[in-house]
Amino acid sequence: MTVLEGLQYDNGSKCVKIPFIGVEVSAEVIDTVARVNLIQCYRNDNNFTVNAIYKFPLPPSAAVNDFQILWDDGTKIVAKVEKKKIASGIYNSAVQSGFSAYLLEEKTPEVFEIKVGNLQSMQTITVHIGYVQELTNDLKMDNLVRFELPLTIAPRYTPPGIPFKATHVSYSQDAYAYTLEITVSCRMSGRVTNITSDSHAITTEFNIDNDGNVARVRLTNSDEVLDKDFVMLIESEGSDNPRAFVEYNPETDTNCVMLTMVPRFSFERHYRTELIFIVDCSGSMNGIKIENTKAALDLFIRSIPNETYFNIILFGTGYVTLFDKSRCNSQGILDKALKFVDNLSANMGGTQIYSPLRWAFDHAQKDMSTTIILMTDGEVNNTEELIKLTDTEIRKCKNPKYGVRVYTLGLGNSVSHHLVDGIARVGQGFAQYIGDCDMFNGKVVQILKNAVQPPITNYIVKWTPDAEHSISAERDTRKPTNIKKLSFFTPAQHINTDELHTTNIASNRQQSPNVIPVITPHSRLAVFCFLAPGQVPRKTIRLTGDSVEGLITIDVKFERLGNGTLVHTLAARRMIEEIEHGTSYLD
Repeated sequence: MTVLEGLQYDNGSKCVKIPFIGVEVSAEVIDTVARVNLIQCYRNDNNFTVNAIYKFPLPPSAAVNDFQILWDDGTKIVAKVEKKKIASGIYNSAVQSGFSAYLLEEKTPEVFEIKVGNLQSMQTITVHIGYVQELTNDLKMDNLVRFELPLTIAPRYTPPGIPFKATHVSYSQDAYAYTLEITVSCRMSGRVTNITSDSHAITTEFNIDNDGNVARVRLTNSDEVLDKDFVMLIESEGSDNPRAFVEYNPETDTNCVMLTMVPRFSFERHYRTELIFIVDCSGSMNGIKIENTKAALDLFIRSIPNETYFNIILFGTGYVTLFDKSRCNSQGILDKALKFVDNLSANMGGTQIYSPLRWAFDHAQKDMSTTIILMTDGEVNNTEELIKLTDTEIRKCKNPKYGVRVYTLGLGNSVSHHLVDGIARVGQGFAQYIGDCDMFNGKVVQILKNAVQPPITNYIVKWTPDAEHSISAERDTRKPTNIKKLSFFTPAQHINTDELHTTNIASNRQQSPNVIPVITPHSRLAVFCFLAPGQVPRKTIRLTGDSVEGLITIDVKFERLGNGTLVHTLAARRMIEEIEHGTSYLD
């Protein structure tokens, strides 16, 4: 079963598409956040009124803050937020009364649906959707910000016993009749040195208005079809640097602080650890995805440090393991693993991740830390079940010294970000992506370095002059035996291109995420804090933690953004996400 892209109506026997006239995307990237305005134009060419449904993809981290409908006679309809049941009742009542009505709902964290009631014959409507989102870094190199615009909702495999969810978008031949325009303005704190896209041909302008920090990007070909996500990498000087932004919202009389950085630190010695690679060999991985998977896994295996234990699980409808339990790296073990990798192919059927993931948790070593690295295109329909499994297993871990983490590596041009990001988030790891045309050696090497490094524990963030907020993804009650002081950000550290403990926070500040994620080198950290009316932040935000080699800390002076709601909206989106997953300060 598939769902046609864009606006459609049911004629009683099948879903019929309403003609797509054009798609326009305008975005503004400001350092590590983005404002996006998505415009889609439709026309009802029928000689009768229809009730239509419109499905479209958005990043799971997006916070929708604008929804408008523009009629061809100039009438503008601006939406307002209501509780789901109330909104649905208002919509149904209006449609039954013969009025035009519009309803926007989140169906999954990466698929939204708009219902259009009583679209008149020959009427043209333009749908405007605005959202804001946080941006991540990319491990190809330092100072690289990744902007990704989802243009597809890829087919999702449904394991037996899981209710089917129609999220697949099919692209018909007449999709070539419409135009796609993308314009991205970049306003960075440092000079923009390069902008690239492996997914689409782009035209780039630098030094806009003689300002080296400003650039503009346009899609070169307006006849591009929406068959793959748009990915753009922005390189600008200092974009990894620690920053603390303070935004004031006069409507609520509140300050909201955003602390962001790409940590750079390393430890002097290697610590014994275990790696378990879970590799997707289902049919959807056929072609360039499985070839990239083999190449990346081969590099992973060849780069594993001595005295590191590892295992490989290949999965599809079923799964197979290289060893019955992880083995310590040696030449003989390495040769066997490389032969195992060389023979893998996308011939194992459907995408059933649950059982191999369950196996990895059950067989993790008890006397060393374990990192699970999941490599998949994420094309499944039981995403929530997999996230819940990961969350449950991570919460079971009582020993921060010998814990389990889950890293994810999304493969292909239409990856499920909800699955890849979601598992990494609750798994106290981080997510990275390899597109069909990506160069990925640097990513693999840095992922491996992070995977064999012990976690930082006992985070403390001092937001205000009178108090501190102490909640971390890992809690270790032992006193550090080493008093050496390290820094979360050492500029000389570059990318080499070759149980959850929570406490309720004080009422005058609310941090998001309430549980600070595991901090790893070269993976962007972003933490928000709402301050109550009248509260002001410290002049310097301080983050500290304990590492196996001593205290690790950093002080970041805040920069005032002025009045606005951008940072507030991003922080609120984070808090909603935490409530949905049971990790907020309310739980």
